[in-house]
Amino acid sequence: MSRVALTLNLVFGIAWLALTVEVLRRPSALPGPTSMGQRRLLWGALALLALGAGAWGLPLTTKTSSDSPPDPDAGAPTDARSSFLRTPFALVERNVVLDGKGRTLGDERRETLQVPVLLLAFLATTGWFHWRREKIGTGALLALILACASLGGCQTDAGPEAQEVRTSLASHPRPARTVVEVTWDTLLRVHSGVRDTTLFSAGSPAADESGFFVLDHYGSRVARFDWAGRLRDYVGGRGSGPGEFMAPRQIDVDGEGVLWVLDGGNARISGFDREGELVDELSLNSISMSPSSFAVRHDGTEFHFMLNREQLVPHVLHRRTGGVVAGPALELGTGLRAVGLALQGVITRTDTLDGWVHALGAGDGILPLRGSDWDGRRWHYPEAVHFPTQNRIRSWSGTASNLTTRLSDPTFAAISVDASERTLYVVFMGSTPNAGRLLERWDLETGRYLDSVLLPKAGYIAVWKDRIVVAASNPEPEILVLRMPWGDETRG
Repeated sequence: MSRVALTLNLVFGIAWLALTVEVLRRPSALPGPTSMGQRRLLWGALALLALGAGAWGLPLTTKTSSDSPPDPDAGAPTDARSSFLRTPFALVERNVVLDGKGRTLGDERRETLQVPVLLLAFLATTGWFHWRREKIGTGALLALILACASLGGCQTDAGPEAQEVRTSLASHPRPARTVVEVTWDTLLRVHSGVRDTTLFSAGSPAADESGFFVLDHYGSRVARFDWAGRLRDYVGGRGSGPGEFMAPRQIDVDGEGVLWVLDGGNARISGFDREGELVDELSLNSISMSPSSFAVRHDGTEFHFMLNREQLVPHVLHRRTGGVVAGPALELGTGLRAVGLALQGVITRTDTLDGWVHALGAGDGILPLRGSDWDGRRWHYPEAVHFPTQNRIRSWSGTASNLTTRLSDPTFAAISVDASERTLYVVFMGSTPNAGRLLERWDLETGRYLDSVLLPKAGYIAVWKDRIVVAASNPEPEILVLRMPWGDETRG
């Protein structure tokens, strides 16, 4: 909690305690015949209700940060833990997403400074009447009590609750998987060993004509290489200042060569030119949660992302105005009720369609979109992936709440996607021994599945012309640049 919120909580907590002790010691008279004990009981109850209601207030500012960077070795998400603490002047929320081995995929802390209007009204009104020693009108007293009780009642959902959601897919026509044997031509390999600090981790890659970029989660930076594999420089560094990252999640490059970094910890998207200079920063504080994946439009004017707390809702952030446009929630049909983790996915832009796609990571299908609109098309994976069971348990302790969401026995699907001019590439997990190495190709115009090949190593991909960049961190950071066996697949 920030120093300002702590100080305000302390000052007004002392004021509330002093006033409560005083009104209990000398309770003000009330209309009608009441004993000293009745007055003390009523004033004590009113003070407690006002303190409980004071945890809710009018929000002023919100700051997003991260306690720890994502683990680049983490697999698909299986467990989400969220907690929040309400105090009169601050609401602190924390959301952590873990894989099956407890490794961190995302860690976000949001602190909102707020004004506890009702608590301040109680302190002012009660203090005024008490020290003036005037009788309080019955109507005013009842209004205060009812207002406190109504806000205090916001906690009536306290206690453990468990919800289990199970969804299954109807029979959909899906292509048969065809695994084509290919011989990869490895153009270069960048390996960072234990004593080599070139990369501490190798996450999301991106590429353009100048070279390729690799997100280093542990280093809170982006490494930039030329196509000969020479390290050009680093962008970023851990912190909250301009051009710094707290929890970088994904990178992308637009047609002008501007490198964009999605930073969940600072709730913003930062852009850097080809000299590594910061050119723009766009805040994400206007949305309810920070996205885990994004894509930039080719001309750099829009950013696309999907929010999936309760439903899949496409969003478009406009660079010039900073405004966010949310589309309608996507209805996947067949009575589907899977929410949250079960709707995780990865996205990329599609230049020829002037749009983007969201590939589900724990469910079945690829969803093509234009702007914030979805036309209802859904390309089903060759391998059926059922949405997993989702268990949710909430527990309370005073004003602190903990919510744990866990996926039971999930089969994961897409973990990385990228698109060329005509083809969509999806790195697929599935239930095969080659999970994470399956690279599946789709025709972007028609949505037709083409074929699948095996990558030399499981990892995240970026496509540029006839090359595929594979970034992996198991067991040590490694980057492979492979020549496509299909020829030139130019990405504009």
